[in-house]
Amino acid sequence: MGELEEQSSSSEKIDGSDEKGSRPRKRAALNAGRKTTKREKLEAMTDKIAANIENVDTDYAEKYEYLCKWMEFEKEEAEKQRSHELMMEERREAA
Repeated sequence: MGELEEQSSSSEKIDGSDEKGSRPRKRAALNAGRKTTKREKLEAMTDKIAANIENVDTDYAEKYEYLCKWMEFEKEEAEKQRSHELMMEERREAA
């Protein structure tokens, strides 16, 4: 029985865990390679926010472009109607 206990404790030491039950070194080394820094996270978030703002701007730009074209069309139509009314008024006065 004493031999089994010695083998199990020696296998724990091979895994890299201490008697206190901390994480194995092998797993910690793998996690350290994948860990991102706070600066990288902030850069990623600011890039994402900037991309979203650009998308919002293009969406609104298309909407406002359409509205500007529509208002320009309405303005031209109002000018045509006003010129037609003036022409009709002049004809009535001449008659």
